[in-house]
Amino acid sequence: MAESRYPNPDSIQEFKVHTGVSDAAYGPCGGANVTSIAKSGSNDFHGTVFEFLRNEPLNADDFFRNRTSQPRPVLNLR
Repeated sequence: MAESRYPNPDSIQEFKVHTGVSDAAYGPCGGANVTSIAKSGSNDFHGTVFEFLRNEPLNADDFFRNRTSQPRPVLNLR
């Protein structure tokens, strides 16, 4: 089975980014705190279908790479 480090977008119910001064509930972390809440399950069948297309010819090129005539880097998601 393939291992995934990222949750399915359909399984996230709520996503918050807390920046600046946080209260004591978030601990002594500086910068930002990210909180995500997963959806709860049920006995009903629900499903969605989506496709993630990554096509090299359709990827955008960087402005500065274009200006200096450098080729696009190869994108590896592994």
